[in-house]
Amino acid sequence: MQYGRLVSLCTLRDTKYRVAVTKVMGHNLDAIVCDSAETARLAIGHLKTHRHLPETFLPVNDLYDVPSIDNVNRYEHHIYAAD
Repeated sequence: MQYGRLVSLCTLRDTKYRVAVTKVMGHNLDAIVCDSAETARLAIGHLKTHRHLPETFLPVNDLYDVPSIDNVNRYEHHIYAAD
């Protein structure tokens, strides 16, 4: 697993989706992907101690999968952008 800025971890196979991906990810493009919430807490503590600007962290163990469009029928009460 790789960790770092989300923008540096993402690669697009087709550049025609660049605007859409940028819109969907929004401010999280600059977020820092880390392994756990504990690592994020330690890093935030370090940033505060050294008076650095705040950062957004995305702990991998706290992220969840969004259902694929193939499973839409199982989620009848959800509205998806692809509908």
